[in-house]
Amino acid sequence: LVRLPMAGSVSSLNVSVATGVCLFEALRQRSAKRKP
Repeated sequence: LVRLPMAGSVSSLNVSVATGVCLFEALRQRSAKRKP
């Protein structure tokens, strides 16, 4: 898994942003593979 160093009360926001970026990139790569 991925380890993200976090501090303070913004850790949940950092996790949310990191998850969103990972999902966006995964979807982008999947859609790129489908195009000829």
